[in-house]
Amino acid sequence: MKKSSERPPEPRIKPESELRLIDNDDITAELKILEEAAILTPDELARVKAKSIEPEVSEILDQAETSEDPEEKWGDKKRALAPGWFVLTALIIIGLATWAITNVFKAQPTIQSASEQKQTILEDAALDDEETKQTLSNMEDCVKGYLKATSIEELLPYVRHNKRVKPLMEHYYQSHQLTPGHFSQFKRIRSIGMENHSFVYGKVSLVDGSSKKLLIEQIEDGSFRVDWESDVCYQPLAWDTFIAQRPSSPMDMRVNISPDHFYAFEFRDESRYQCYKITTRDNNEHVFGYVDKSSPVAMQIKRIILKSQEHGGGREEPMTLRLRFPENSNSKRSVHIEALLAPRWTYLNPPAPQSAQTSE
Repeated sequence: MKKSSERPPEPRIKPESELRLIDNDDITAELKILEEAAILTPDELARVKAKSIEPEVSEILDQAETSEDPEEKWGDKKRALAPGWFVLTALIIIGLATWAITNVFKAQPTIQSASEQKQTILEDAALDDEETKQTLSNMEDCVKGYLKATSIEELLPYVRHNKRVKPLMEHYYQSHQLTPGHFSQFKRIRSIGMENHSFVYGKVSLVDGSSKKLLIEQIEDGSFRVDWESDVCYQPLAWDTFIAQRPSSPMDMRVNISPDHFYAFEFRDESRYQCYKITTRDNNEHVFGYVDKSSPVAMQIKRIILKSQEHGGGREEPMTLRLRFPENSNSKRSVHIEALLAPRWTYLNPPAPQSAQTSE
């Protein structure tokens, strides 16, 4: 049989396809697999497009005669594969399979633990949500009761230190009207920790459109109490009356203070005294307070003011101070600062009996 002329080898290309593997750290690795794809020659392309797909006998014979033994080109390199390689390959495959299975089972407790932790977090979040709702409900009940009270007796259950404060309330409402209001909503709530006490600052909207700022303490049973003294800015003596009468007996006053440089009369010695301008809420009248620079009181006040300034506080600082006018003084607006009772208008703990002043 006539041997057909040998055809040149068909050109082949090796395109790449990518398989992306994502490990536990979300690091992407690329595994590249080379696949062979035959390129059709023009003759073969024409045969594919023909209507008849029956191969010709000569083509079959040509393919049979031109088939090659792929091992012929190896020459002397042609030899049998050693059986040991099959054994080694099998051992490697078995080892990899064993390692994969072991890691899968080892991962099960971790997955279970993560699932349990997630469930615990969800349960805690739900519990926290319920506790928050209950806390807000308790706070709202307190504020509603406080605002709608029409008498001192109705106020007392919602007020801090109510036994101590009751006589102060009786004194205050002799000259002030107790006007009830109706709670609408909290416009702002901010938690404030003061030493071992838990307070909430709340800005409250009333039904009539007005608003009120309240300091509310949460007590041990989870209920709340309003700080009445800071709400009304309670003074044992009206500020205007205090300035006009100039009492020489100590009075505990809720004031705003700021450093000043007015040194005169018996307080003209700047090296000895520190001067502060003192005002109060809703009143433009002022006095000048003086404290001996070497005294513990002066150091306490200075420390509070410096700390406030470091944190961006305002020029004035609210404090509760014990003040008195000097006897036989020519100055109408100079007072001694005898004690710092609180670095705010609120007593965290009941003050000494002298602070519960009610007489005018």
